[in-house]
Amino acid sequence: MTVCEVCEGSSGAELVGVAAVPGVPVSITWCRDCIDNNAVPAWIANGMYIQLDGQDFADWWLEQRTPVSSNDGGPLSYITLREYYELNSSQLDVESQVFWAQAARGGCCGGDGGCACSTVEAPAFS
Repeated sequence: MTVCEVCEGSSGAELVGVAAVPGVPVSITWCRDCIDNNAVPAWIANGMYIQLDGQDFADWWLEQRTPVSSNDGGPLSYITLREYYELNSSQLDVESQVFWAQAARGGCCGGDGGCACSTVEAPAFS
């Protein structure tokens, strides 16, 4: 069964179909809630942070949203990427340093420097 690749099916909303992620050359499946919330997957947000070394984001990108789960099992919520980066900046900064050090040695993701190997998960909120 196909699920929304933004919220990984967590919203429970009906699938809309496949569409491109704004500003990113990738197409993924979307549900109605994620489309309505102008959301992008956390793995793409993490990759963009690492590729840009946490700097020089366009304002329109920071206003995109990403889904987050509740610690208490409550409903899915959406926060801006600006908020998401503020919540995760310390871990993403470490990953960015590791990525660029590996890229300089030709070691991350095949050595072409064209991907981000992020392990940051979307934050839960309370």
